Amino acid sequence: MVKLHLGCGKHAKSGYTNIDIVDYTGVDLVADISCDLPKHFQPNTVDEIYAKDVLEHLTRDDVSKALSGWSLIMKPGATIFLEFPDARKHCEMLMSGQWTIDRFNYQFFGGQDGDPYNEHRIAFDDEYITKFLASVNIDIKEIVHFSTPSTFNMRVIGIKK
Repeated sequence: MVKLHLGCGKHAKSGYTNIDIVDYTGVDLVADISCDLPKHFQPNTVDEIYAKDVLEHLTRDDVSKALSGWSLIMKPGATIFLEFPDARKHCEMLMSGQWTIDRFNYQFFGGQDGDPYNEHRIAFDDEYITKFLASVNIDIKEIVHFSTPSTFNMRVIGIKK
């Protein structure tokens, strides 16, 4: 079974091929996940993709390219697990006054700590991620909105047609 952990950073997962653009300890393959995966994996060979806190770091065009490439290498029936900030909930927290603009900026746009890979470049809600996945023949199986002590995220599970 071929399972990919995309954008793993410093958090490699056992049982997965851990892929990141930076050669951190535990990374099995250094690659740009927005465009390189079809160079490393044949079409219809991947059973599962796990990408937590990854898509929001890409540009809109790179999200389209990435998902297209990921779909190409996924087998029909393969599962994709995505997790990213819940844009609507973040905006709600700001507009309701529960978050300051400083807190919103940190949560919405990423760490802004000088690491070019730690900046958010796109936001998602249910409709927007559904549009992206439908365009690459991935059906939504489940969307879950949840909170952690510090933020609000969405978890999306999709199945390749």
